[in-house]
Amino acid sequence: MGAKDIEEKHVILKMMTAMTGDNRFEEGRRLYEESTGRKVNTMCEALDRIEKRGEKRGEKRGNYLCMLSMVNNYVQNKKLTFKAACEDLGVEYKEYMAARRFIKRQEARQV
Repeated sequence: MGAKDIEEKHVILKMMTAMTGDNRFEEGRRLYEESTGRKVNTMCEALDRIEKRGEKRGEKRGNYLCMLSMVNNYVQNKKLTFKAACEDLGVEYKEYMAARRFIKRQEARQV
């Protein structure tokens, strides 16, 4: 694969970004190149990187939702503050608050 072929793929990724207003195409290319140290050879490589990032976010969201649910239920059942519930459950309060912020940001993006 020559430099011209790779440049054409970069142009296509830029075009997709321009047409959709979504910079994830270009970001996928950048993430792929940073993580592998080589240029994108196929569109699938760029999209695979985007998909992996989405999977990681989904896992993080699931873990955070589980933690939030556990702490919130404990607060309701034991009539405790969130900080006290976190302490009882072995959850760092800072982590609990980070989870709340993360979920709120994601919900705001979906609106």
